[in-house]
Order: sequence, then C-alpha cells, then structure tokens
Amino acid sequence: MSVYKIRYGIPEEIVPTKFAPHSLVDLREISAGSAAQITGLKTKRGYLLEIPLNPGNEIYGFGLQLKGFLQTNLKKTIRPNADPISNTGDSHAPVPFFVTTEGWGIYVDSARYVEFNLGYTRVDCKDVAEKAEIKTEFSELYAKREVNYKTILTIDVPFVDGVDIYVFCGENILDVVSQYNLFSGGGADVSLWGLGNLYRCHSDFNEEQVLSMAQKFRDMEIPCDILGLEPGWQSLSYSSSFVWDEGRFPNWQKTLHKLTEMGFKVNLWEQAFVHPESPLYDRLLPYSGDYKV
Repeated sequence: MSVYKIRYGIPEEIVPTKFAPHSLVDLREISAGSAAQITGLKTKRGYLLEIPLNPGNEIYGFGLQLKGFLQTNLKKTIRPNADPISNTGDSHAPVPFFVTTEGWGIYVDSARYVEFNLGYTRVDCKDVAEKAEIKTEFSELYAKREVNYKTILTIDVPFVDGVDIYVFCGENILDVVSQYNLFSGGGADVSLWGLGNLYRCHSDFNEEQVLSMAQKFRDMEIPCDILGLEPGWQSLSYSSSFVWDEGRFPNWQKTLHKLTEMGFKVNLWEQAFVHPESPLYDRLLPYSGDYKV
C-alpha cells in the first residue's frame, strides 16, 4: 500500500488540506512527469486531468451521494446542496474522493466545484461501440451503456492554474479507504451503537406511542440501538423551537429515562432553521443570514 502526492501546475493556497489534521500515513511526493498515466493540462476553464480507465473497472465514492452508488460512466459535479434532485453529484456532504475496483483511488485537494467525467471516449479512440437498435424511449436514449474498451476519466477543476492530487494504492477498496482515513487524520472511535439499527417514530407519535413502539422492538427481539423522534417532539418545527411539545410529551424526562433503561440511544430530529418563538431565536439572530426560510 502507498500514497502519492502529485502536483500539477500552480495550486491555490487555500485548499482543504491546509485545515486538515496531520496525516497519519506516509506520503511520497512524486513529480507529474513520473505519473505517466495521468495527463495534466491548463485550459481556459481551469485545470484538466485525464486518466485512462480499463473496461470493467468500477468507480465508487464522492462522499454522501443519495441518488446513486455505482459512479462508473457518470458525470459528477462536487457541489454542496441540501436538496439534490438527480444523480449529478449534488449532496449534503460531497467529497472529491473516489475509489476503484482496481485498487486505487484519488483525492483532489480543492474546494472548487470539481467536475468528474467517469468514462469518456476520446474522438481519436479506434474502438467503437457495437451497433445497437434504434432507441425511442427517453429512458433508453439516456441509459448508461456498457463499454468493452478503454475510456478516459477526466477531472476538471475550474478557475485554477493547478491542483494537487493524492493517489491511494492498495490491493482492494478497503486498503484505499483505510489509507484515506489515515491521511485525513485517522477519524475517531465510533461507539458500536452508532453503527447499529436506527428506527425513527412517526412525527405525530406521543410519548405513550413511542414507549409502546420501543417495547415492541424488545418483545419481538428486533435489534434496534437508536430510537429517533421526528420533528413532532418539538412545540414548533419547520422552523424549529428546540423545545419539547408538552402536549405530546408531558413527561419527556421520564420517557427519555425509560428509553435509556431499555437500552436505546435517543435521536432527536432537528434542523438549523429557528422559529421566532424559540428561546434561542434572539440569541442567534445577530449571526443569521439575510433571508427567512
């Protein structure tokens, strides 16, 4: 296993690694010329990297991606977005890092909206796709197509004169992700219950219904480590009050104690939007944005 840092052009000064914890994995810095498989090019748009992809090499990653899992042959733009509607890379927590089934992965050290094209065919490619039947349905026209020849993976970083990338190599995806974790500072120990099953009760449940549901899990011996409550646990939600609804939860402290005795960790749904009647509102107002939700 090994990790390589490769510099192309002149990178920006403000990049994510500038604020990251110290890497716990040894890095080998190599020149762009030593990485013969990767081509770097300064363009009018920014900086472009090209990497050959072998047929059958599958790609995963890019942080939290709610709309898709396998990324091969897709186009992804790494852009934070609370309301992604399609499988184009928008996400609550996207990351410019991917892994492949050939045992290598790449992290792009940029906070820009990096664009990944994960399986282009160059115009000078001699291989051609097999002749296919004429497609008439929208889903057929724009469906992913299998290819049996080498393609190109492109990484397009806008508005820059260069970029650093980190290449992680290992025998499998687990090796690559493990090294990325160490590169990022090693992470934190996770409690086992945090990796267990979570069930979130319906928004209009009261404390009796919540306790009844919790008891059913235990009586039926269904594994459940975390019991969540939807926005209805609050007196106001969308925007949030962060105050218990004492109509549905008049004995919320006893309810929490009972759930803890039953072996549950309690998850309370919340959001960043604060209702004017919340006791937090006036204190947070000086730090808020310019527009209401």
